Amino acid sequence: MTVTKFQRNAAAIVIALVMCIASLQLTSQDKQRSSRNLASTNLLEPVQVGLETNFLIGIMSTRSKEGEDKRKLTRDTYLHNKSFCPLQDLINNGPLHSKCTVYYTFVVGGAGDTAPTDHWGDSPITLPPVTDEEKEMGDIVILNIQENEEVGKSRTWFKYAASLMQQGHPIDYVAKAHKDTLIGPQFLTDLIRNDLPPSPFNARTYGGRPWANLKNAVMFATKAFYFMSSDLALYISQLGYEDTKAILDYGKDRPGSNREEQDIATLIFSNGKPNNWMNFDKYNFWRYPVIDEGHWRREWVQGIKLQPDHNILPFNAICPAAGLVKDERKK
Repeated sequence: MTVTKFQRNAAAIVIALVMCIASLQLTSQDKQRSSRNLASTNLLEPVQVGLETNFLIGIMSTRSKEGEDKRKLTRDTYLHNKSFCPLQDLINNGPLHSKCTVYYTFVVGGAGDTAPTDHWGDSPITLPPVTDEEKEMGDIVILNIQENEEVGKSRTWFKYAASLMQQGHPIDYVAKAHKDTLIGPQFLTDLIRNDLPPSPFNARTYGGRPWANLKNAVMFATKAFYFMSSDLALYISQLGYEDTKAILDYGKDRPGSNREEQDIATLIFSNGKPNNWMNFDKYNFWRYPVIDEGHWRREWVQGIKLQPDHNILPFNAICPAAGLVKDERKK
């Protein structure tokens, strides 16, 4: 039978229609997955990952008048941004508020001066609120440890955040911010929306401003502000005491500041797999240290702008040939 030109054209049209219908039947998940692979070829433009990311910040604080005053100041400034919501919103309601890009909580140690500085074992990791502020504001996590800055509080905070993930709360990244760190919220929310994909597309991501301690053979993100992906928070929180002790070589002197940040980095890099290090020397969206209220408010009124470093790494400060200056970063 001879196939006419009309029949060939009709068959081509039918095939094209079938392919078009099939393409329209992609599930929403397939569409999202496809969109994630379409990155801009211009490295100066945002990637626009297109999926919602939940970012959690723990702001280190203390149970003191100074700590209470700093919390009020922080709430009045960068936490007042409409994209920032208390952690309790996520716990109680889930990620239902599209306006919430960042969830935050203040973190204090509340177990007294005779308690351990780090949390091990099966005891409750948090304690109930006691002060009027803790009860009324609802944005303070009270860890079941002794208050401290360099010997276990950060690891316990990440362990608590990991426990929330294990309860089913959708958290993609966990950050630590120092109480004296003033954050530019617009730059953080832009970073999250444009460059931080959600789990599981963010495996082994660790970000902050880099520093190094040559004596301890570790590179780490400094304590002003840093974050890690949810899988890394789960990994370091699930290391037992003996494993942690072996990895950190407990009893070894760790000179200089950022002692706990060195420990956190050492635990992260012990996973034995490639890690995605995000260097923020060129995207510095915070000021540290901003200690007194007057300075804090002046910086806030003037507006937090990016202050990129000239070098990708502080070679002049950490290189022995340059004199090995102190390993403390005041930025």
